[in-house]
Amino acid sequence: MRSVLNKIHRLLSVAQAPRTSDVLFVLAGGQQRKVYGLQLYSQGLAPQILLSVGRFEIRRFREMTIPYPPQSEPIDLLAVAQTIPPAERHFFVAIERAVVTFERIAPGRLGTLREVRALAKWCTERPEITSLMMVSSGYHLRRARMCCRALLPGRIRVTYVAVPDEPAPASRNLFLELVKLPAYAVVSMVVRLPWIR
Repeated sequence: MRSVLNKIHRLLSVAQAPRTSDVLFVLAGGQQRKVYGLQLYSQGLAPQILLSVGRFEIRRFREMTIPYPPQSEPIDLLAVAQTIPPAERHFFVAIERAVVTFERIAPGRLGTLREVRALAKWCTERPEITSLMMVSSGYHLRRARMCCRALLPGRIRVTYVAVPDEPAPASRNLFLELVKLPAYAVVSMVVRLPWIR
């Protein structure tokens, strides 16, 4: 059984080596994604980082080592979230040259697709961005790449980076990912149509 799971994991992971990019984007999910993304940012691989913070991550966000400017108050996403219905609690936190800002992203179904749609809007507002490094769990990258190819502006080169030394995903997660792929493939084809966007 373990060999089957390893094969599925290899099929799902389209991971590449980290490389210098204009922006580093970390998908919502396990805390280890944020930790690794911030490590890459601290290494100078991108001048800015964009963290996607889902509703179940907000409480733990204060535990992250965010490079806030001296004498500045840390962002309190938990306080902000209290005024928002639970299903709509999702934020992008941007860090650039020690300036930390946040914005709420639009609610919607299909979490990864929704995140990449919000990322596409964010990048469209910043035409100087031509390269992006996306961080997620290895088994999640194929689906994330599918969404990026459907939604991100064509000018942007994306590098897909897996969190290293992440614990092996549960078999349930791998099989669930296999089930999601065909659905996302269909949705990705549909969202490419100009009147759908």
